[in-house]
Amino acid sequence: MGLEDNKRLNQEPRGKFVDSSEFKAYSDELFKRLDVHLDLAASIPAEQPGSVEWLDRIGEFWRKAREQSGVSRNAIADQIGIPLNSVRFLEVGLGYPELGLIQEGKVNPSAALESDIHRRYAEALGHPELLQQFQEQFSMPRTAPGTSR
Repeated sequence: MGLEDNKRLNQEPRGKFVDSSEFKAYSDELFKRLDVHLDLAASIPAEQPGSVEWLDRIGEFWRKAREQSGVSRNAIADQIGIPLNSVRFLEVGLGYPELGLIQEGKVNPSAALESDIHRRYAEALGHPELLQQFQEQFSMPRTAPGTSR
């Protein structure tokens, strides 16, 4: 996560947190998520489903779609029914809990792709067709039964 990602995280509505308690909650959650981020970076090859690069591309997909639609993070959070910080984290590739990526201590990219949050995000943007674009862009190759990836 680079400087540009940090700038993106703090832009609501352009670098303003409502109060210091909101910023503290954000910071506390950020540090928890960075631990997971480091573990994933060390354990999953770049660009593979579940990798930090893959999660960053998912976040970038939804962030760009939201910005092109002219919808604020606050509006998305309200319409989807998740905390604003969850939207912030999802859009910079730190949306592990929101995507259901880690289940029973194991990385499950399929669960992340099948998460209902993608449909809800597309609908909240007023562009349900984005779900199909998302699925086409991030679908995982299927393997024949009895073979390994």
